[in-house]
Amino acid sequence: MTAAKLAVARKSDRAEDFHEWRKRVKDHYFHVRLLHRVWRDVMSGYEQSLKDLEDALGESINLSLLESGVQQLVSQDGLRPPRSSLHNAAGSAIRDLRKRALKIGAKVYAE
Repeated sequence: MTAAKLAVARKSDRAEDFHEWRKRVKDHYFHVRLLHRVWRDVMSGYEQSLKDLEDALGESINLSLLESGVQQLVSQDGLRPPRSSLHNAAGSAIRDLRKRALKIGAKVYAE
């Protein structure tokens, strides 16, 4: 299921799809944490990879929400919000985080 969410997010590049993928990653991460207690040696690296994946997805979603919130505040007067340095920096960071998440996800789901 999580690999399918990765494929959808990769194809659409929409924040909503990355958020759905993150929710499934978190579910899987908690399942792996339970198994870690039984198979510590086997699960340690996999658990850390899932945590890194969840962190990258979470940070990209948080930046998307921040950017949207700022744009809404700016446009409350009915004007189109100007492109700002915040918009440019957030967009660049979001792209980088998504690339990182997709790279980690490809490794996690390769097996």
